[in-house]
Amino acid sequence: MFVANETVEYLDSDPVEGTSTGITVCSVDYSNLKDWDKRILQSDGGSWRQSTYYGEYKRDFWHEIPVYLIASEQGVILGQLLVFFTHPYGWSLNRHGLLSLAPVLDRVFPWVYCAEGPIVFDGKRFVDVHEALYTWVIEEARRRGCVGCSLTPSFYDPFFLTHRETLKERLAKIGFLAKEKSTFVVDLDGSEEELFTRLKKEARNKVRKGEKQGIKVDKIGDTAKEADLMLQAMRETASRNSVAPITRKTFEKSSWKCLYNDGLSHGFISRSTEGHLLSSQQCVKFNGIISLGGVSYTDFSRDSSLYGNDLVQWRVIQWGLHAGCRLIDFTGVSPNSKSEKMKAIYAFKSKWGGRKLDYVEFTFEFSNIRQLVHQFITRKIGSLLKGLYRRIRFIQKLR
Repeated sequence: MFVANETVEYLDSDPVEGTSTGITVCSVDYSNLKDWDKRILQSDGGSWRQSTYYGEYKRDFWHEIPVYLIASEQGVILGQLLVFFTHPYGWSLNRHGLLSLAPVLDRVFPWVYCAEGPIVFDGKRFVDVHEALYTWVIEEARRRGCVGCSLTPSFYDPFFLTHRETLKERLAKIGFLAKEKSTFVVDLDGSEEELFTRLKKEARNKVRKGEKQGIKVDKIGDTAKEADLMLQAMRETASRNSVAPITRKTFEKSSWKCLYNDGLSHGFISRSTEGHLLSSQQCVKFNGIISLGGVSYTDFSRDSSLYGNDLVQWRVIQWGLHAGCRLIDFTGVSPNSKSEKMKAIYAFKSKWGGRKLDYVEFTFEFSNIRQLVHQFITRKIGSLLKGLYRRIRFIQKLR
C-alpha cells in the first residue's frame, strides 16, 4: 500500500470539506499537476483514464472539461480523481464526426463522469475518499445544472473488492444508484506455458490453427500505411455490425493515434501468408495494465476461416507478459444480455484464461427541467433515430 505524503499546494479552488469524513477536497490547476501521474504509477489501482494524458486528450479533441481533484486530510493526500464535465453524447458525436457540436450540448445537457477513479493512496480510507470526492462532484454538478452523473471506481484497485458492498451502501445514502457491470481480466502472473494452459480449449485450438495457417502477427507503428490497415479492418467490422464506419478524420483524432508518441498506444495486425489483412487490435499500456479496444477483423478473414484475430489475442498476452505487465483488461462484457451479439462477445472474451471481474457504475440523476427534456429525447427521439438509421443501413445493403 502506498500512502502519499505530499502536502496540497497550488489550489485552483477553495478547499471543501467532504461530508462527515473530515476529508478536504479541492481542484488543482493543470499547470500544477507535475506529480499527478507519478502518484498514479505508485498505485495498483492507477488507470490511464485517470492520467493527465487522458484528461488533456479529452480536452483537446472531445471538447470536454477535465477537473483534477485532490482529497486530503491535514495536508496529506489520500486520493485524487479526474472527472469530466461534458454532455452524454460524446461517443455518438465522435463516431459521426460531429464533435464540433459538443460546446452547444455542454450548455444544453451538461453531464459529468469519471472512469476508473478515484485513485486511493490509503486503503483504510478507501470508502471515505470515494464519498468525499463523489460528494464534491455531485454538489458541483448540481451547481452547473447537470442532467446526470456517471462515476465508476477503479476496479483494478485490490481494495475495491474488499470494500465494494460498503461503498455501495455509503453512496446509496447520498442518492447514487448502483449499476452492475463486468469485464474479463487476464492476470499475467505465470509463464507462457501456464498462461496458454489457462486458455479455454477453443482458444488453444484456434491459436494452434492460426500458427499452422502461417498467419503473421505484427506490432505496428502509426505510419500512414499501417494506420490505413488498422482503419480498413475497423471500417469493415463497423459495416458488418451496422455501426457508422469511422472516418479518416475521426481516426486521426482517436486516442490511439494521439497518444502513440507518448508511448501509451500500441497496435497489432494479422495477415495471411499471401499478405491479406485479417485483423487489427488496439490497446493502451499504462501502469502495468493493458486495456484492449478496437478489435476488428476483415470480411476476408471471416470468409476464409482464418484465425488471425485469435492469434493476435494470444500474441498480445505474450507481449504483455514479457513487457512486465500485471494484467490485460478485455474491457467490458454483458454476461446476462439476451442479445446474440453480446453473447458472442462474452464467449470470445471469456476464452482467454481471464477471470470475470464485477464492478459498479454509480449514477445520479438530478431533478431539473433539463433532465426531463434529456430523458424524453433519450427514450423517445433516440429510439426513433436508431430505428431510422437501421432502416437506412438495411436499404444500403440491399443495393
